[in-house]
Amino acid sequence: MVKTDSRKAWDPPRRTPERAYQGNLAVKLLLVEDESRVAQFIKKGLREEGHVVDLAADGVEALALASVTDYDVIILDVMLPG
Repeated sequence: MVKTDSRKAWDPPRRTPERAYQGNLAVKLLLVEDESRVAQFIKKGLREEGHVVDLAADGVEALALASVTDYDVIILDVMLPG
């Protein structure tokens, strides 16, 4: 039996976070999401694509992180409580 690659021809190869970061392809981002399960789901997908992800559960935590870290992107849940 011949084993074939399960990816389709148009699927790009997956990058590990380490490989992407070393090649300067990673985006450093802050994800602000109060729903823990949603935050973990999004973080997992972004890390699988090679990005570096920090999580904040609320605006206060996000502001503290953003004031000491240079992020390329901030993804903000528009329905945060408070």
